[in-house]
Amino acid sequence: MAADTYGFELLGVPRPPQTGGLEHHAGVLEAVAARKGALGGEGARAYRLGGANTGPASDALAAYVMGKDGVLPRTEAHAHHVSVAASITRVAVTTLTWAGGVLVALAGLAVAFAATPQGRVLLARLRSFGQRVQRWIRSAMHAAGRILTRLAELVRAQARKRAGKQPGAEPRAVPTQGALRAKVVHARMAAHQSRAGMDRAEVTIRDAAEELRHAKSAVRAKVDNWYENGMINAEERERLRENAPAGWVNHPGAQGMDGVVGKYALEEKAEMLRKVEAQLEGHVTRHLDDAARRVDEGLKSARSSGADATDLRSLQHEVAALRSRRSELLEEAKATRSAISGSRDA
Repeated sequence: MAADTYGFELLGVPRPPQTGGLEHHAGVLEAVAARKGALGGEGARAYRLGGANTGPASDALAAYVMGKDGVLPRTEAHAHHVSVAASITRVAVTTLTWAGGVLVALAGLAVAFAATPQGRVLLARLRSFGQRVQRWIRSAMHAAGRILTRLAELVRAQARKRAGKQPGAEPRAVPTQGALRAKVVHARMAAHQSRAGMDRAEVTIRDAAEELRHAKSAVRAKVDNWYENGMINAEERERLRENAPAGWVNHPGAQGMDGVVGKYALEEKAEMLRKVEAQLEGHVTRHLDDAARRVDEGLKSARSSGADATDLRSLQHEVAALRSRRSELLEEAKATRSAISGSRDA
């Protein structure tokens, strides 16, 4: 029996999965997202060149290109879905590679420990940590599987929707003219960009919150072990289980052999959350401000000209909802980072 195989048997976990297939999926998705994003950008620039045109033909073209089910919104939506799928798949690949390396190292340690009586005493701790790493691997694989399945469902649904449309149907004319229509187009594009930024932020925040839950569970298990071994009393046990005034990353239970990896992972998540906060307060807010400004200017023009402002009022509600979502995500990111690092300003 090979030494590494014996090591995995001692840990009670299977060999780490190969990541080649998942890496290939991530590369393909990244290439598709880049191409879709480029197509959307090129289409938007081409459409802006004709933004001042007026007339029935121009209105019909605007509906086809920028309407609710227009070419550009569909392209941007496709690019966003594929980009999110690519990001999550790439994170899964990184997690699997790292966790697989940890398991290989633990398997080697298990073989070495099994050779001595003193080492065999420590095998239980190694086995516990190895099984925890295995759970991380399963979580990463399930996340990648869910996002790829969801992406396939979206593609199939869009294909069915396109197939069900009546051929030769005339696009609905956009009831705005000239500059007013341009305001709608630009506001909608800015809203799409802010939404895409918030979707990416939400994925990072959820991932960090899940890592924090795992860390709390591991730390509390260690504190319980200290109590059972007489190292702390009941009052200290309760305090350490429920409180981490300096942040969970600095909790005494996050130190030691089986806490190094968790401590590093938490520090990495805290830094990612810091970047998310900067993005939400930076370019996401700027896109929302741009969309709101264009909507306000369009509504003012519509009131003075008597033009139909239905699309503008719909966009106004959409921008307000996006602002509310941005505030909620920012607060959640700060709260999670505070729980990890102990400070919102660190």
